[in-house]
Amino acid sequence: MFKVMIVLSRKPGMSVEAFRRYWRETHGPKAAAMPGVRRYVQYACVPGPTGAVPGHDGIAELWYADEAAWRESREAPEVTASRDDLVHFCDPDRLAYLFVEEDVILG
Repeated sequence: MFKVMIVLSRKPGMSVEAFRRYWRETHGPKAAAMPGVRRYVQYACVPGPTGAVPGHDGIAELWYADEAAWRESREAPEVTASRDDLVHFCDPDRLAYLFVEEDVILG
């Protein structure tokens, strides 16, 4: 399984609540509609046990069958629409893309 993890931070001046609502209700369906995506998960960052606030607001996880499936989807209109939508709720200077392969140790 090939995964893309995207670390997200809300755009300056946007509340946590507005970020999460837009991400879930407006952006979520766009990302889920991208070709080749097998699973799409949104992780909202919350304060840790010490009350410390994380430096980012969320992590998106997109699953593909393999890297080739991801590459084949890159120019699809649905991918362009999802990518272009990020500026409406994310700080573009604080986006980080991680391309990972999964090794399950337990589970």
